[in-house]
Amino acid sequence: MQETPFSQTMIGALIIAIVAALVGVWVSSSGPSPRTVSIPPEAPRGEEPDADAAREAARGQQNNCINYGTARDMNCPAGQQDPTLSERQRYEARKKLEAEKIQNRNANDGCELGTHRVRYPQFNTSLCELNDSTAEEKAATAEEAQKTAERKAVAEKARRDLGPPTSEREFGSVVELLFATDRARKVQPFSIDFGSERSPTLTFGAVRVHVPEGHKIGKIDLPEMEWHWRTFTYERELTDPNKHFILKSVAILDREQWKTAAAAMGSKEALVFVHGYWNSFQSAAFRTAQIVYDLKYKGTAVFFSWPSHGDEPADALAYNWDYNSALFARAHFIELIDFLKKDTGIEKVHVVAHSMGNFVVLDALSNYSRTVDPKVIGQLIMAAPDVDRDQYRQIAGKVSRIVAGMTLYASSADKAMLFSRKLAQGPRAGDVIDGIPTIAEGIDAIDVTAIGDEILGMNHDTFAAKRSLINDIFLVLQGRSPPSDRLAEIRGVPEGVATPKFWRFAH
Repeated sequence: MQETPFSQTMIGALIIAIVAALVGVWVSSSGPSPRTVSIPPEAPRGEEPDADAAREAARGQQNNCINYGTARDMNCPAGQQDPTLSERQRYEARKKLEAEKIQNRNANDGCELGTHRVRYPQFNTSLCELNDSTAEEKAATAEEAQKTAERKAVAEKARRDLGPPTSEREFGSVVELLFATDRARKVQPFSIDFGSERSPTLTFGAVRVHVPEGHKIGKIDLPEMEWHWRTFTYERELTDPNKHFILKSVAILDREQWKTAAAAMGSKEALVFVHGYWNSFQSAAFRTAQIVYDLKYKGTAVFFSWPSHGDEPADALAYNWDYNSALFARAHFIELIDFLKKDTGIEKVHVVAHSMGNFVVLDALSNYSRTVDPKVIGQLIMAAPDVDRDQYRQIAGKVSRIVAGMTLYASSADKAMLFSRKLAQGPRAGDVIDGIPTIAEGIDAIDVTAIGDEILGMNHDTFAAKRSLINDIFLVLQGRSPPSDRLAEIRGVPEGVATPKFWRFAH
């Protein structure tokens, strides 16, 4: 049968198709490897990436995927993977890679190879860091960071506990004090206070005391009892920040917080005030604030409050309780001094004691001087010491061994001294008898009768005009001696001799 033109055309097309298919197979088999990576297509308009950076990234991806080997091949994008691997093989390779990572981390405390773990306890965490410094350097850095964080945390906690500075600074000042007390804490809601009961352990803390703008040197103004004609009763006047001292806040601190707070004040010097007979915790805080404010003292200010019957009427029973409490407090006073000197970084500790507080201090330091390694005290200032005169002379020499300087302020007119003399039925170290204060070797004895009837306070215009005892205390803390070289109104007795027996504020 004769072929038609249509049949011939179909046969020719079929032959051409077969030839083209064979050529395509040959070209495909001799083409580039499947591992060859082409540059990614151009990014959509609007992004305009850096062309060089894009090409560099593509080359890096290519090298990683081609050279890392089979185990990491499953991390490469499609078209860059090993075509000989099945999905099952890729799954097994992925499990193997994860096992290797876990093994490496376990061998290096959970971190990748080339890194190490650094713990930061102040942040309660740890990090894997590159091996770019020694372990010693990392430890030193972490320790310093921890100390800095602790100091900031303690200062911030004290600020929060004591409350923020108030607008009262517009009409007064706030004095910040640290305290240590062996009084038992009162059981009362919403506030912190300490009574006259004794505690076997020291409590540490801090207070803020508001000092009114119109404050006069030596004076503590508090709300007084007023007679009300309408009700025919006495009532205490309302507290007025323009007129009165106010205990703004009290915070209890543990030893570490207290130590850090003392060190954070930035001074190597501290002044410790020890109150006398018939004083409450609050009155001790007020008196310390008054002294610190009047002195413009820049060091760390602390008061030691022992369990005196300050909230009860002053009588013979209260005096007997206070005497035994003073005996009880001696060891705790030395504990405070040791803590200040050994643990806070403070190098010099001055002590100011008033009335029966001198019995606490002198008897404690006398025993302390006989220990193996007693710490040296700076200046010891004794205001109207309510201590038996003969006992004072007996122990003063022992105390002077560990004290840089001792100053006695005595008066024949001090109200507290007159009361103590009556109850004790004998002369006290703070007395002035026949115009002569108690004299002991190595102690500057000064008769301050001319100042007034309250040695650490002033309720008279004459006291203010004489620059007060506070002025002399300020110079004592500077180490100025003898007394006649400090103030013009202090005269040696007898006058004109090189070494007076004692000194006296002139009338």
